[in-house]
Amino acid sequence: LTITAGVAKRTTTCTFYFIFTGTGSATKFPCLPGTYSSRTDLFNASQCDICDEGKYCPGGEAAPRGSCPPGFYCPRGTRVAEQFPCPNGTYNPDFGRSRQDQCKNCTQGHFCEKGTVQPAPCSIGKSGCKVGAYDVKSMFDASVPCIYLWLVGKSYIG
Repeated sequence: LTITAGVAKRTTTCTFYFIFTGTGSATKFPCLPGTYSSRTDLFNASQCDICDEGKYCPGGEAAPRGSCPPGFYCPRGTRVAEQFPCPNGTYNPDFGRSRQDQCKNCTQGHFCEKGTVQPAPCSIGKSGCKVGAYDVKSMFDASVPCIYLWLVGKSYIG
């Protein structure tokens, strides 16, 4: 950036950054988290692309950083891989999921905490976990029964 007689001119370009008039560094203002750009002629954050569904974008990069990891889902504009975990009572074994409804219900006899990749079996001697259940403490404490979470959001202790 060169300033001559109070007028700023861009003399260099930069990849995936936008430049404000008067900015001393071409890399001072990266595309914001949840966005990316491979363009070199940006001058405003609104010119950055919104992160694609199933991907995450921490900002300041030419492309989405990666696919959403198992246990999580990434809607459009996701900033970090672990921003949207599958909720309690569900799991996700796949990469690149973009919606919460793509998280699968936990299977009977298993529990699924928030961000679960694969259902874990309920501890021996517990009342049987039902579909959509999660068990927070039974793997650590044999005296704690499974907690059932139903789609209507009510909890029951078995």
